Amino acid sequence: SVDRYVNLQQQGVPLVLVNGFRRGVEANFVSSDDEAAVEHAVTHLRELGHRRIGLAVGPKQYVPVQAKVAAFRRVMTGVPGLSELIVTGLFTVEGGAHATATLVDRGATAIVYGSDIMALGGMRQARRLGLSVPRDLSIIGYDASPLMAFTDPPLTTLRQSVLEMSEAIVLALLDGIHAGQEPRPHLVFQPELVVRSSTGRVPATALREPLGAAQPHQRGVIVAQLEAQSADIGAGCEAVVHRGGDAHGVVRIGALGGGEKFRDPRLRIERRR
Repeated sequence: SVDRYVNLQQQGVPLVLVNGFRRGVEANFVSSDDEAAVEHAVTHLRELGHRRIGLAVGPKQYVPVQAKVAAFRRVMTGVPGLSELIVTGLFTVEGGAHATATLVDRGATAIVYGSDIMALGGMRQARRLGLSVPRDLSIIGYDASPLMAFTDPPLTTLRQSVLEMSEAIVLALLDGIHAGQEPRPHLVFQPELVVRSSTGRVPATALREPLGAAQPHQRGVIVAQLEAQSADIGAGCEAVVHRGGDAHGVVRIGALGGGEKFRDPRLRIERRR
């Protein structure tokens, strides 16, 4: 509802809304271009070979989340099972971890997060799953917080124009205080993709030749999920992955040697004949 903003406006309170454009409100708006941010992230990941790209964002009632989801659906049009690659949650470490577990289980080889904090949760969850970033899973944050250059690995992220946006917000407020509220055009600032070491090429050992309606899943994900089985499969061989009794896809065993431990009662791996 925009009622609270309209009430403030009617009382003569100068308004500047940040990253929250709302029609029907006569206020100044300053925003970062969330749609462009998603486009930059997806383009970067596609150039690295990723096709199963996930989006992990905060609560869907927030305007920036809505913009990111809309842009993601647009740029990912045609990807099978697109809706299952979008997870909304909390802008927290725990929210990022939960979204990562869900998206990895759905076959994502790369994830774009709604905040750097969520991305940190994603890194932690990836390690819990036995995945290496970016070898098995590529991760992109959002905000470009100063410490993100010192994570392990340093986080690829999207930088908002915080300084320029802050100046625009202060100037708009001062104008509103001294000259009365005269709404300006919506000011939209372009984000910048900061490429570091948390993104890499899609794993060469990703599942290929998906069977039936199943989508290809990345090999490292499956190895991390397996719980209690072993298979005498040598390096360089191809194997069939069965899930729930059905053939799920074909995997080429890379550096794994014979007798490697596969641990998940839901999955069975046997040498391809």
